[in-house]
Amino acid sequence: MSTRIQVLDSMLAFFEFISGFNQRYSFTGRQHARQ
Repeated sequence: MSTRIQVLDSMLAFFEFISGFNQRYSFTGRQHARQ
């Protein structure tokens, strides 16, 4: 079970990184800026 939690945590961290990356360099940040 700990493995599953680690995978989910890694995925969340990965998506968070991608979101921050997009906002920082405005690749898709313009679309997400509305929210």
